Amino acid sequence: MKLAALLLALVPALAEAHEVGLSYGVYTASPGGLTVEITFAERELAMLADGLDKDGDGKTSAAEVSTATAALIRDVLDPVEVRVGDTRCTWSLIGARRVEGDGVSVDGEARCPAGAATYALSLGFLDRTTPGHRHMVRVVSAGATPVDLVTHKADRTFSVGGAGAAASSPLSSRPRPELWAFVLGLLIVGGRPRDLGLALGAFAGGMAVGVALSSSFSQAPRVLAALVAVSVVYVGVEDQGLADASKRWMVGLGFGLVHGLFVASALSAGLGILLGTVVLGVVVLLQKKAWFRRLVVRPVGVLVACVGLACLFFWRGAS
Repeated sequence: MKLAALLLALVPALAEAHEVGLSYGVYTASPGGLTVEITFAERELAMLADGLDKDGDGKTSAAEVSTATAALIRDVLDPVEVRVGDTRCTWSLIGARRVEGDGVSVDGEARCPAGAATYALSLGFLDRTTPGHRHMVRVVSAGATPVDLVTHKADRTFSVGGAGAAASSPLSSRPRPELWAFVLGLLIVGGRPRDLGLALGAFAGGMAVGVALSSSFSQAPRVLAALVAVSVVYVGVEDQGLADASKRWMVGLGFGLVHGLFVASALSAGLGILLGTVVLGVVVLLQKKAWFRRLVVRPVGVLVACVGLACLFFWRGAS
């Protein structure tokens, strides 16, 4: 568990700062309209909004933010295409402010036809962001569970429910590589079928609780993302020296809760459990082979740890 403590100690450093390459947006719909709160690192916003950094120092002062209405509408809000049917909505700036020292939040309201059931969004500002930029989206709709998504230049569209409709996006039902990597690392170590089944069951239970609690969990998505990456690194490294899965149920239960909070989707959770069932069957069949631990368990553990490390830095925008 010392390894887990060391990895967890990295989470605050990875999660607190506003990094170039990573931004956040809360998109809230109601029968009365759509509002957004988009937060960038100040250096990224200075590159994105022409004329914002008037003195060219690479930073954005409170005075520069307060007087940049035209630039923020033109370069941040207007590129966010919002449609209700065939009608494109128009944007107005509610305000902008500096946050948490090195971040800037831009608040806007889309003027759309009254009573819209669904708003279709495409994040055009991603075309002008740094390579590998990821935009963390939280979709909030009246009468629906909030949904967290990850968008980027190649996958920028999603929809937000208006009059009580559920939010949807292709991303909300896609399998997450970090989830699958964790399940693989959790079970590949082998052991008695009973212990493997208990580990998978504990993980499924933790996931179910996490998904159920996700709508009321107030922690920032980037913290959960970092914790999920830590879980993947942990099981991959532990696979190098762990004899069997006799105590893996504790790891599965604890990190299962974190994964459930992060995916916030019963479908994604179900796909993870399905993969786990397949892995469990393969391990039970092959684990008695002399070559299994040397040629499968340890190499797969290394691969899983590498996936976790990649995810850990991915959320900082370094992908």
